[in-house]
Amino acid sequence: MRDLNMGSIRSVERAIDVIESFAIKNKPLTIEEIAAYTKLPKSTVYRILCTLEKRQLVIFDDNTLRYQPGLRLLELGIRYTSFFDIKKEAEDTLTLLHLKTKQTILMAVYAGDEISYIYRRENEEGLKVSSGVSERHYFYGVLGPILLAFLPDKQIEYILSKPLPQQSSALITDLELLRSRIVKIRKEKFYFESDETHVGATAFGAPIFGPTGQVIAAAGIIMPTIHFNEEKNIEYRRLLLEATTEISEKMGFVKHSTR
Repeated sequence: MRDLNMGSIRSVERAIDVIESFAIKNKPLTIEEIAAYTKLPKSTVYRILCTLEKRQLVIFDDNTLRYQPGLRLLELGIRYTSFFDIKKEAEDTLTLLHLKTKQTILMAVYAGDEISYIYRRENEEGLKVSSGVSERHYFYGVLGPILLAFLPDKQIEYILSKPLPQQSSALITDLELLRSRIVKIRKEKFYFESDETHVGATAFGAPIFGPTGQVIAAAGIIMPTIHFNEEKNIEYRRLLLEATTEISEKMGFVKHSTR
C-alpha cells in the first residue's frame, strides 16, 4: 500500500466502519449493535444507514428492526470477485466434474434481478439444456433457486413479487412453496430437482462461496431422469459438493465465515 499524505474524509471512514460491521459480525444488526461495534453515536449511525439504504447498500427489515447488506453491496462484491475471474478459477474443476460424471455441468452468477450462466459443458450427444453461456434468466432451473435463496430477504420478496414465468407445467410458482424451498436450501446448501424445469431432466446444484462467506455463484449437474438411480444420487452429490468446495476455497472462502 502506498504512503498517502492527504488526510482522510471522516464521514467516509465512518460509513466504511458501518459497512465493515456486517462483515465482522456476519449477521443482520440493530443500530445499537452497529453503534457498539463502531463506537459511533447512535444518531450518527442512523444517518449513515439512511444514506446507505437510499443507495441500496443496506436494507432494513421492518419485522426484526435490523439492517443487513443490500443487493447493491452484493453486486459490488460480485464485481470485485470478477478480478479473480471465477470462471477461470473454476474451469478446471468443472471440466473434471464433467469428465467424471459425463453429464451436463453448469455454473451461474448473479446478474441484477436475474442470473447469468457463465459456464456450460455438455456431451456432444445426449441431454441438451437451453441455458447458454452469457444468457440471463429468471431464478428458475437448478441454479436459480440456490442463488435466490442467499439473497437478502427483502430482495427475495421483491423478485418473487414479479410475474413468475411458467417454464414448464411442472414448475412450482406457489409463493409459499417457493419460500419453504428457500429455507431448505439455506439450511442444506444443496438443491435437487427432477422433471420440474425440464421434463426428463434431473439436476443437482450447490452454492459457491466467496471470501467473506457470501454466495457468489452456483454450480450444478444435469442428467436425463431415465439414467437417475440411488447410486448416482449419492455419487453425484458427493462429486458436486467436492467441486463447489474446491472452487470456493480457490476464491478465498474459509469455512467458518458462513452464516
